[in-house]
This record gives sequence, structure tokens and C-alpha cells, in this order.
Amino acid sequence: MRSAVIVAVLIVAAVSATAATLYVPDDYTTIQSAIDAAGGGTTILVRPGTYLENLDFKGKAITVRSELGPDVTSIDGGSPASPDEGSVVAFSSDRRFPPDLRLTLPRYR
Repeated sequence: MRSAVIVAVLIVAAVSATAATLYVPDDYTTIQSAIDAAGGGTTILVRPGTYLENLDFKGKAITVRSELGPDVTSIDGGSPASPDEGSVVAFSSDRRFPPDLRLTLPRYR
């Protein structure tokens, strides 16, 4: 029994050690570059500002959060890099958009 508890503690410690926090724009200049670099369990903390980009989470099990909430942090997806990339945020799985970031949706004519 004692060896099972030790193994469980080591597994939890290993999982905790691999989870990282990445800061935008401190560590990565864009949210997408942080997503690209993130491993499973990573938290991406976004500092206040407006980020002009379109995001693809690529099915990763990560968390993207605003440091100070949606009133001061937004993603403006009105200028996609390619006309074929009209989504502000793309998920390849059943992930949900974080509630503490604000999206600015493009105005279509």
C-alpha cells in the first residue's frame, strides 16, 4: 500500500512539473505563438491589450486566460491573415472559449 501511495505522489508531481504558464506578450508576442508552443495542461496568461489575430487551439488541452479580464483584454479577429481564415477562434475538439477574454467580431458588409 505504501509503495502505491509513493507512486501516486510521484505521478502527481510529474504532471504538475510539466504544466507551464506562458505569458503574452512577455514570453510570446502573440497568443497564437503561445498556443503553438504550449503542451498539454499549459496555461496561457494574456496581459491587457487588444490582440489583432485569429486563433487556432489545434485541439490542445490548454487554458487561455486574461490577466485582468475582458474589459481590458480583447482579441480583434477582423483582419485574418488569409481571406480563407474567417474564424476568430478555431477549436479542433469540444473546447470552449474562455469567458475572461473578449472577442471583437469583424463587421461584414
